[in-house]
Amino acid sequence: MKVAVPVENGVVSSVFARAPAFAIYEVNDTGVTLVETVSNPYINEVRGIGPLVVQMLAGAGVEAIVAANVGPNAFEALQAMGMRFYQVAPGVPAEQAVKMAISNGAVFRPQPPVMDNLVGWGYGMGRGRGFGLGRRRGRGLRWRRGFF
Repeated sequence: MKVAVPVENGVVSSVFARAPAFAIYEVNDTGVTLVETVSNPYINEVRGIGPLVVQMLAGAGVEAIVAANVGPNAFEALQAMGMRFYQVAPGVPAEQAVKMAISNGAVFRPQPPVMDNLVGWGYGMGRGRGFGLGRRRGRGLRWRRGFF
């Protein structure tokens, strides 16, 4: 089985799609061996990088991903390709992360990871949008026309 790890200076990167390189390991009965390190050609793309990276890794024969986190689009692409995602802490050496994944030391995620650090730009009473009263402060069009 081939396993890919997003690496930065030999350790697991904190990002998946924007990682500078991916280390691809072969896992078999004899152990874990590094097959190749592939540089990320999509690192400077603007958006939609996650699914592109997953397609690239699937083309290399990768069956599982060991990473700190993946985005929602990349996770959907992983599920569509039938690949498994194991979550480890960032900064762990890549080979050790693969060994953790095969020995159940990593967390297998059949569901997308929760990204609760994102704040939405809703139309609530915060985020600099005022109190929702608009420019006329709730007085309607008559205020502008001079009826009051």
